[in-house]
Amino acid sequence: MHSKVKSQKLWRELGGRVDLGRQSTIPEIADRVYQLWQTQNVLLIFYDVNCLPEAFIHELIRDFWLPLATKAREATLQTSDLSEADLQRANLSRAKLINTRLNGANLAITQLTGAFIYNFERTSKTKLAGVEYNYIYTQLPTNDNPDPGRKPQVNGRIFKPGELAEVLMTLYSTQSTGHKGDRSIN
Repeated sequence: MHSKVKSQKLWRELGGRVDLGRQSTIPEIADRVYQLWQTQNVLLIFYDVNCLPEAFIHELIRDFWLPLATKAREATLQTSDLSEADLQRANLSRAKLINTRLNGANLAITQLTGAFIYNFERTSKTKLAGVEYNYIYTQLPTNDNPDPGRKPQVNGRIFKPGELAEVLMTLYSTQSTGHKGDRSIN
């Protein structure tokens, strides 16, 4: 079977499996997979990848996987309860952590550069060792102002090792009363 026909067959099959119909475009399929991921676990298994044509692999990565990964990376984790979650080595750069509970979560070696952080709830059990970051935001970027609430404030300056963890621990720690901090980082 010709490689173009094989790839079209796979996209028709995947479009049907995500309830879009068999004539969906690759970006529509990627968007639907992302929407499903918001409410349930999504598992994609590609068998015999080594038998797929190289052009199809490039199409899969370029048109499906990279847009899907970008949406996931830029996801808003608004009012998410990630308490006790193992986020070790996760790439949360550009993620929107709004009213996010990370009580006892493992953020060791997590990438937070460019993340938007507001109302971040944590406890002394939240692991921040080795968090990788250069800067964060405390306000959502817009087209008119791409760097609002950038910390450190001086454009081009990056946090020194350990500096972000200290700021987060000071401003966003859950007190013994169980209340969360609601201040943005100054």
